[in-house]
Amino acid sequence: MKKLLPYLALLTLVVTLCIGLGQKSLAIMPANNTIPFDADRWNISLAPGGESRFESYLGQDSLYLRGGFATLKGEIFQEGTLEYDVAFSNSRGFVGAIFRAVDLENHERFFMRPQQSGSIDSVQYTPVFHDIQSWKLYYGEGFNGSYTFNFDQWMHVKLAIAGESAEVYVDDMTTPLYVIPHLKRPVADGMLGVFALNPERVAGHFSNFSYSTTKPTLTFVEQTLDLLDAAPSGLITTWEMSSLIPEMSLDSLTELDDFDQSNLTTTLIETDEIGVANISAYVTPTPEANTVLLQVNLDADRPQLQALEFGYSDFVKVYFNGKILYQGDNSFQSRNELHLGTIGFYETLYLPLKVGNNKLSVALSASPQGTAGWGMVARLDNSQDLEISPGVL
Repeated sequence: MKKLLPYLALLTLVVTLCIGLGQKSLAIMPANNTIPFDADRWNISLAPGGESRFESYLGQDSLYLRGGFATLKGEIFQEGTLEYDVAFSNSRGFVGAIFRAVDLENHERFFMRPQQSGSIDSVQYTPVFHDIQSWKLYYGEGFNGSYTFNFDQWMHVKLAIAGESAEVYVDDMTTPLYVIPHLKRPVADGMLGVFALNPERVAGHFSNFSYSTTKPTLTFVEQTLDLLDAAPSGLITTWEMSSLIPEMSLDSLTELDDFDQSNLTTTLIETDEIGVANISAYVTPTPEANTVLLQVNLDADRPQLQALEFGYSDFVKVYFNGKILYQGDNSFQSRNELHLGTIGFYETLYLPLKVGNNKLSVALSASPQGTAGWGMVARLDNSQDLEISPGVL
């Protein structure tokens, strides 16, 4: 027995150290936090006419929300996994989640459109800047997913978020519905929560909300990055942007020199990796001033005809060397009731470049009635023959 005592003491010491280390590891390991839906844990923000309540629905404790947001009290999230159950009826509206939220007007947003069940528009991601969504600017592969909803039944959603990327899962938790290779807001801590917008439209029930701050490995994003990162050639990636002006100040002007620019200030802005200049990330339009001027210089060593391919939202006037070439309206439902007004390289203008400096100027306006994207994308078909630089207004 005496011979066993030293071994027993050593064993006790080892077990004690292991328990202590285990307790320490548990203390620093991020947990999966399941958050009950009750008034003590959630801040509810409703639009006029909105409604919320905590109730049992389809056998689960839930939050009923129509026309508002619910954000977690005292919880901060940057990277990890966000999960919840959601149910809604076959009606019009937007139901989803927010994360990395500075506030309700600045955040990353994921949402479902019940009215678009089964289409490419059924599920979407958008950044929100200054209370302006940008889904018209960020549309298609890498932003949208197609899903046929199970109306008035629970569906499970998981968002796996790491750095600038995310994977979106709906019901199937093994293979993502789609991936988001580039989230558009800065990687930063922020609030998280759920929403069902438009008080007169569809309500959402939410249940089993949980999150983890363990950084996920985004295997499916890594498999698609090379494909989605193939940016078009000839992108215009830097613009000189003016301060806000009234859209009406350019009415009927065919010569940009007739517009007084002496009181304008300018900012150099960079597009994202796919060439989108998201103006709402920089300034907020008002009913009185909803327009900015964007300009670049094109320096040519020979006379040439250069094709400019572009897309815009919501309204645009294009000037070349001071003279107007194009005016257009790409606002929501401007062309027919199904027209979303999403952007792409859908318009083409041919620019008659002279030798030396040429100025491309764009007056870009946001809809005073509200917009889901204020910005543009542009490229030149033969940019290797040009020197492109920001223009001074």
